[in-house]
Amino acid sequence: MRNPPCAGPEGFPRAASELSYRATFENAEVRGRLASRIKEKDKPMKRTMIAALLALTAPAALLVTSFAAEKKEPVRHVVVFKYKAGATEDQIRQVTDAFRALKGKIPGILAFEHGVNDSPEKKNLGFTHVYLLTFEDAKARDAYLPHPEHKRFGELLGRLGVLEDAFVVDFKPGK
Repeated sequence: MRNPPCAGPEGFPRAASELSYRATFENAEVRGRLASRIKEKDKPMKRTMIAALLALTAPAALLVTSFAAEKKEPVRHVVVFKYKAGATEDQIRQVTDAFRALKGKIPGILAFEHGVNDSPEKKNLGFTHVYLLTFEDAKARDAYLPHPEHKRFGELLGRLGVLEDAFVVDFKPGK
């Protein structure tokens, strides 16, 4: 006859601590075997979960990336004129008014500002009048350059014959 699990080899009861230790060891061994079986069985499940997470997050990452790429950054278009000595105030006003009118005629122009040089540094090299256009983005500025209304503005400058020289600088604020 076999001894019961709580009996020692001679049939005497085992000490509680020995039983506890053995139960803990056996349970740990059983748990370890179960865990390794579960891990083996879960590998396909883990792969499926990882694939599903990638499938869900990849489009979101692309969306964020494309949104960042489509982000509109304003472009400033600075135009500085040097008028001929014979240009009258009325002619300069005509140029300024025609320049200002482009904002209502060409899409993508957010703002128009103008002014006359007021720098005490005296480094303007004869350039006196500053015109500043703010565009929605580079695409709007690029559409402005060949626009028929911009061309008409250039024709007005040619007809008036008041412009001695000009320079243009474009920039994105903070860049």
